[in-house]
Amino acid sequence: MHAQLALLSLPLLAFSVPAPLPFPATGSASANHAMVINSCPYSVYLQSISGGASSVNNATDRSQVLAPGATYTEAMRNPGFGIALKISNGTAATNTVTQLEYALDPSGDVWYDLSFINCIVDGSYDAAKCPGHDYGLKAKAGQGCKDFTCGPNEVCIGQAYWLKENGYQGGAPVSQCAASKGLTFELCYAHSA
Repeated sequence: MHAQLALLSLPLLAFSVPAPLPFPATGSASANHAMVINSCPYSVYLQSISGGASSVNNATDRSQVLAPGATYTEAMRNPGFGIALKISNGTAATNTVTQLEYALDPSGDVWYDLSFINCIVDGSYDAAKCPGHDYGLKAKAGQGCKDFTCGPNEVCIGQAYWLKENGYQGGAPVSQCAASKGLTFELCYAHSA
């Protein structure tokens, strides 16, 4: 009797404990959408604002929590300024915001980049307070488009903004692609591997 009961309960156990879901592959955002994947082992706060809005101050009051393994998706929009997906660790300090940026232009292209300019310490290249930098960040806009990758704790000049306006030097770390290919940003990509 116990053997029959045990055999009958096995399928129920298999269905009651779901297998962990894999993280979506970078570049998996649907057409005309921007996605943020939080592959970090910690929660972050995300706020989507237009470039004309003020900076994040107390992010825990105005942002949504993006738990480990969670994703955020929004339809790309053009409010007349670019969009900054501001990622914070939740503190009120202004130097803890990693920015995942995009701008949709009227031709249907999207310009995109990674930026640490609001979280580096005193104009240095110390990104220890930049959420996601400890395990690396990626930006990908689909097949045939330029990817940006900043490895874990890496000073990735040419892959992300470290200075406003790229220090007025050429070769800014920004690219464009058709918005129809979607745009995906991944925080802590090396943690998910």
